[in-house]
Amino acid sequence: MLGFARSILEANERAASWFRGTRLRGRLRFGASEDFVVTRLPEILEGFRRDHPEVDLELTVELSGTLHERLEAGKLDLVLAKRSDERPGGQLVWRDRLVWIGAERLRLDPDRPLPLIVFPPPGLTRARALDVLERHGRSWRIVCTSGSLNGLVAAARAGLGVMAHTHGLIPPGLAPVPERAGLPDLGPVDFVLLYGKRQRDGASHATAERLAAAILAGPVPRSERFRAEDRYI
Repeated sequence: MLGFARSILEANERAASWFRGTRLRGRLRFGASEDFVVTRLPEILEGFRRDHPEVDLELTVELSGTLHERLEAGKLDLVLAKRSDERPGGQLVWRDRLVWIGAERLRLDPDRPLPLIVFPPPGLTRARALDVLERHGRSWRIVCTSGSLNGLVAAARAGLGVMAHTHGLIPPGLAPVPERAGLPDLGPVDFVLLYGKRQRDGASHATAERLAAAILAGPVPRSERFRAEDRYI
C-alpha cells in the first residue's frame, strides 16, 4: 500500500504542475564538483527529475577548476563548485573550511617532507594546499595523484599520506589531522553557484534557476547555512 500511495502522490504532483503551466523543457548542462556529488546531490537531482521530467539534464562531474573553465567556454549552463580566487563571483551556497585529513593511525614525522595525496591540476584544493605549505616553509612530497575522489580516499585510508579536504564532507574512515602535528591552517572554502552564457540550443535561464533553487533549499553538509542576506552574486 505504501508503494501505491507514493505513486498516487507523485502522479498528483505531476498533474498539478502540468495544469499550473510550470512544466519545463529543454537541455540543462549542469556541472558539479565531486565533493558535493558523493553527498547530497543525488537526492536533489532525483527530486528535480521527478518534478521536471521533460528537462534533458546533462551532469558533468569534474574538478572545480575544470568546471570554471568549461563554464567560461560556454560548455555548461550551471555549475556548483568551489569559489576560485581568479573567479571570485557566484551565488554562495555554503561556506566551510579546508582541513588536513588522513587515516587515524597515521603518524607524521616533522623532520621529513609531508606526504601529500592530491588532485591533479587545475584542482583548487591542490593549489591551496601547495601554496599554504610553501608560504609556511613546510617541505612536502606528492605520494598519490588521482582525478577521482574515491582514489584519493583509498590512498588516505591506506595511510599513504594526508589530503586537504572540506571539513563538512570528510569521508568515512578518515579524520582531521590533530593540531599537534603542526600543519598550517588551510583557510575557508566557499561553494558557489555560477551561471553560464545562454546557448541557442541550451536550457533556458528559468530551468537553470529552478535547479539552483532546489540546491539552495537543500541541506548543507554538516555546516551552518548562511542567511539569505549573506548570499551574493
